[in-house]
Amino acid sequence: MVGSVGIWYKSRYRLKQIGSLAITAILLAAALVALADVATAQAPKTTIKIALFQPRTAPALNFYGTWAIQGFHLGLEYATGDKKPENLALLMGLKEASYSLPDGRRIVVKVFDTQGKSDVAISKAREAIEEWGADILAGETFSSLAVTLASIAKQYKKLYFVFPAAAASITQDPVFNKYVFRVARNTDQDAAAMTYFMVENLGYKRFAFLAADYEFGWSYMESIQAALSKYPGTRIVALEWVPLTATDFKPYLLRINASNPEVLGIIWAGDFSLIIRDLSALNMLGRIPLASVMIDLFTTNYINNCVPGVQGSLINITAVTYDAYVRNRASQTPLYGVLEKMMKEENLYPYDFLKGNPCKALDKLSGARVPDLWHPPAFATAQFIVEAIKAVPDLNVDRMIAFLEGLTLETPMGITTIRPEDHQALRPFYIVRYIV
Repeated sequence: MVGSVGIWYKSRYRLKQIGSLAITAILLAAALVALADVATAQAPKTTIKIALFQPRTAPALNFYGTWAIQGFHLGLEYATGDKKPENLALLMGLKEASYSLPDGRRIVVKVFDTQGKSDVAISKAREAIEEWGADILAGETFSSLAVTLASIAKQYKKLYFVFPAAAASITQDPVFNKYVFRVARNTDQDAAAMTYFMVENLGYKRFAFLAADYEFGWSYMESIQAALSKYPGTRIVALEWVPLTATDFKPYLLRINASNPEVLGIIWAGDFSLIIRDLSALNMLGRIPLASVMIDLFTTNYINNCVPGVQGSLINITAVTYDAYVRNRASQTPLYGVLEKMMKEENLYPYDFLKGNPCKALDKLSGARVPDLWHPPAFATAQFIVEAIKAVPDLNVDRMIAFLEGLTLETPMGITTIRPEDHQALRPFYIVRYIV
């Protein structure tokens, strides 16, 4: 019995030894894994490449791309603390521009011209990733092209920050994927703000819409219909789809006029002048209130001062917009003032393409150094990207996504938070009624 007890005791001791060795081995393995993780996390990427997509040579909306590039450049300067005014010329010339982070790493940005064409956007995206070595994708004005870039971001597992493309569908199924973020506004937000003001404040019930017949317009109208569904008694009495290439809007406007709407929403992007011209020719301008039509300083000045048959017709016309990029005093946002100051310090002219314009009002506007429609969201997008790069030095995509979800920053648009479930930023909207 004694021998048996001794054997049992030795056997148990041996088992304990084996157990201790196993535990030690497991702990050691865990420690090695942890060390490996630390080693990975402590191996920051020294050069971070951002591919910025914009339609530089597209026949339409290329000035939106200019404003987006300008705002993004200023946002990078602000967020990195590295002021390099000369970088803007490099970006506009499709050349690399470098911004230094406080820890010595570099952010290198290059603009890729999508020309406003889907096949070109695909080609440029693959070039940026496969040949240039882009780590992060950003930009694009046309919503249809942004949809394409979103799928490429998923394919290559690259973060993609959308701006200025505004179609809500980009951050919705089936287009949305975890790599897509948007700090700029979307059409759902536009529609919610506009319909709230039109119904709650002005009491309108009968709506008519003239909408661009492409992704932006389609998504916008889906947003409008969803927003109006929350207000019993409201209805859309007319909806006219118009191709972007249209030059004669009278047939569409005549049908809208026949529906006797209380308000007309114009869902368009870029040059509104021909629409306003035909509204004036049909004596509809001033008789039917307009919504979402005065969207930027350039368009407003162009229409009111330079379009034959429309000059001066906007005087005393009240329109409604729902963004606060124009002299954003109402928001009391400190960073809007910073953005405005930086534009003046760097002699940054959003309208330099108007210099020498035969229309004196536009020639005068060419000397203005003020933020317009896409400067604030582009600036803000750069802020979010830089914060993610600082927080995750090795650019681990999943950790960057986790960091960005729910992140809140003070931006030129006000307090801005990325909603975790769809990566769409939330920020204040302002109802602005102004008389030209």
